[in-house]
Amino acid sequence: MFKQLFFWLIAVALHRFKDKITLIPLYAYLAILTVLTHNLSDLGFSIVTSSWFFLISSFSFFTTLMFVVLFLYLFEGPRAGRLALWTILGSSFFYIVIVILLGFEVNTTNWVQFNLVRAPYYFWSILAIIFDVIFIGIVWELLSKIKSLNLVIRVFLITFGVLALDTFIFTTGVYGASGVYLSALKGDLFIRLILSLIGAPIIGYFLKSEGFSEEKRDKPKNFWEILNFRSDLEKKIFTLEEIIEKNKILEQKIRKSEEAYELALSGSGSGIWDWDTITNSIVWSSKFCELLGYEPGGIKGDLTTFKNILLHPDDIDRTFVLVNQCLKTGKPYEIEYRLKTKLGEYRWFLATGITKYDNNKKPIRMVGSIIDINAKKQAELTIKEQLDQLTKLNNLLIDREIKMVELKKEISDLKK
Repeated sequence: MFKQLFFWLIAVALHRFKDKITLIPLYAYLAILTVLTHNLSDLGFSIVTSSWFFLISSFSFFTTLMFVVLFLYLFEGPRAGRLALWTILGSSFFYIVIVILLGFEVNTTNWVQFNLVRAPYYFWSILAIIFDVIFIGIVWELLSKIKSLNLVIRVFLITFGVLALDTFIFTTGVYGASGVYLSALKGDLFIRLILSLIGAPIIGYFLKSEGFSEEKRDKPKNFWEILNFRSDLEKKIFTLEEIIEKNKILEQKIRKSEEAYELALSGSGSGIWDWDTITNSIVWSSKFCELLGYEPGGIKGDLTTFKNILLHPDDIDRTFVLVNQCLKTGKPYEIEYRLKTKLGEYRWFLATGITKYDNNKKPIRMVGSIIDINAKKQAELTIKEQLDQLTKLNNLLIDREIKMVELKKEISDLKK
């Protein structure tokens, strides 16, 4: 039990630093444990020194193997559990192939337990591990539905279930036809029951210390996802579909917002323009085009069109002097100018805007609106013309009065 605790602590440490070193070292640890499990077989070897007896057996590595798989499944989700199974299977077959190839070159019997006589051990061991990993995922999901079940009890049921399943498959496959089958099975089950009773509280403590939460963990949508090795692709597809669906909902919200915005602008009579100062491209709103007599999208979206086609020649210099000042100072932009309509006439508009800058305080956009003030401007011009005429008439009357006074004075002087 102390040996297993030591190996479990290594696994916990590797998982705890996953944010700094990723999970790859933990999967590598899983591969090493797999090779050690196979090479030591189910018996392992013993060391006797100074009357102390040490048994180095595959069981210590196997229980750690299952603990790591459980850790990965609960904290990282079904995909991590499947990757763990692939790691175990890949390491198993890699070990067997390497040992067979080495056997053609050197005698490996003294340091490698694998041979043709013991080949069935490996077949049943690998088969048992496959079922063990699947068992962990399925049974945990079933037990998680029982909300009142204590975490330690759930861990005990999983731990003993996995060890019992592994014992049954392995012992039946290897010793099923021999006379020692039942005694071996009973003895192994009893030992695994004792170890499960001791190990469950320790594993439960490790889970809590790592912040395990049943509510927050990544749960499979169904049991098939635990087994389906193609479900990673399906999950990506589902995720993509969810993203597309969310984008559709977002687009609908944006469209509704734009419609509401357009309605508000229509009510105010404002046309919106958006000038990209980097590319000099301009986006005109549909209302902007409408104010000049064009269909939506009927005006070419660039600065040259605005400057050489739309803007009145007499207003160009003063408009762009103000634009450059606003770009440099960041002050709001406001000016009255004339724009050419599709029919060729010029109308007065009040233009306003603000400048947007990047992180380096470089102007990247200017966004604003125009309001038709032609009637107001024409009225102002009419009033100005009338005032000019009144001023002229007043000046004429004043001149006339002055001349009359001077004439009267001259007549008076002649009488004298």
